[in-house]
Formats: sequence, structure tokens, C-alpha cells
Amino acid sequence: MKKVIYFMVALVCGSFVACKTQKSSYVPPVDIQSLNGSWNIISVNGKKIVSDEPAFLTINIAEKKMYGNNGCNVINGAIITDVTNQTAISFDKVISTMKACMPNNTEGLIMKALNETRSYKVIANGNAGITKVVFCNEKKKDILVLSKKEINILTGEWKVEKLNGEVLSGEYIPTMTMDIAEGRLYGSTSCNRMNGIIKTDASDDKAISFVQVATTRMACPGNNIETPFLQSLEKVTHYKIINTSTIDFLDATGNVLIRLNKQ
Repeated sequence: MKKVIYFMVALVCGSFVACKTQKSSYVPPVDIQSLNGSWNIISVNGKKIVSDEPAFLTINIAEKKMYGNNGCNVINGAIITDVTNQTAISFDKVISTMKACMPNNTEGLIMKALNETRSYKVIANGNAGITKVVFCNEKKKDILVLSKKEINILTGEWKVEKLNGEVLSGEYIPTMTMDIAEGRLYGSTSCNRMNGIIKTDASDDKAISFVQVATTRMACPGNNIETPFLQSLEKVTHYKIINTSTIDFLDATGNVLIRLNKQ
């Protein structure tokens, strides 16, 4: 009970301040919305993560929610921000499942760090957005380092450039809009509208598949792209990033099924 009371007092009274600047790695603050998406937890209090399962956080600033895995158990909680301080962030009502963990698992340290987080700083920034952040405690000490999952690059609107090795041109070209954080797919088969669910795997950053894909039923005379596109989409198991505007979808044997260009 004392621990809970202390945490609540810290939330009310603790000052939300940015982490100490480190001249060798510091990047000026960016819009806190850039924290949206999934992040691998790579260290806690300077210690490498020891875990049964991949440790990660998925952050949704708009909904003020987070969920993930502390290296053993599933976690979720609320996010607190401060409109007067762009670098302020903390976590409230963080809960986890109660599965027994391997010895020396760092899940306890991760949970403590999440409860102590008061601010963040960006320490790496790339063409596709921020790639690494640090969460800091009330004393401005670095306590949790996170690296953005590469799969977040897939979020956005894409147009099919190649299907089964053939370059597409003309009137019938499928499009895909992906929201990785929400796990949703939208777009066009080149004739009909479609939507579905995106499945990823926390233990394999390159894994992706599309399930429960539904389409409208409009007739498409002369369209010979829709059926092979949907058949290829069903076979996708992994992705490969060529650059920030080009990605490939692969089957289980590594064959390129679909190449997409960002719109």
C-alpha cells in the first residue's frame, strides 16, 4: 500500500522535466505523437534485457494507452502527458499478467522503470522518424531505452508496383493502407474495396500476415489482377524493407509476392 501511495504522490507532485542532455547523443524534442507505435525495450537501468519473451511497448498517445510485454508477462496501462511540457510522459495503472518467469528475468526492473518514468528524450532520429528513445525518472536519470520496431514503417498508404514479379500498369492497380498499431488493412483490390486484419509476431520483427480480408462484390470486367492479388496476399508471411518508400511482401520460402511503393 505504501508503494502505491508513494507512486500517486509522485504523479501529483513530481515535476515533469526532460532528461539530462548528453552532448554525444541528444536530439532536440520532437512532437510526442512520434512515440506512437511499437518499441523494443533494449535495456533497463543500463542492464541488457533478460527475458522469456520479447520485451516491447506499444504506445498510443491519442488514446493515452499503452500495452506490451515486460519480457515475461503481458502489460497494459494509461499514459499521462503534459501539454505545457512536450517531453513529459508517465504511466499510470500499469498492470500485468502473473505468469512465473525465468530466474534473473528483468521484468521487475522494467515494471519499476515504467512506474518511475517522468520524461523522455530522443537519442536517434532517421528519415522515417525517431528510432530510439530514453525514458527518464524524476531525477533525470536514464532508466529505460527503447528502439522502434522497423515494422512501423509499413503504416501508411501504398500502391502495388509488382505482383509475382510482373510490373503493373494501366487502370487496374491494387492499393493498400496499413495501420500497424491498430492491426488494420484497408484499400482496393484494383476493383473492389477491401479491409482486413494485420497479424504480426512480437518474436519475429519481419513477420506479417493478412487475415479475414473481406471485399465488396462489384463485377470487374476485364480485370485480371484482383484474383491473383488476393491469392498472393493470403500467402504473405514476411516483409522486407527496400527503403522507406519501397517494401516487399514474401511467402514462407522467401519468394517476393508483392512489391509496394508508398503513395
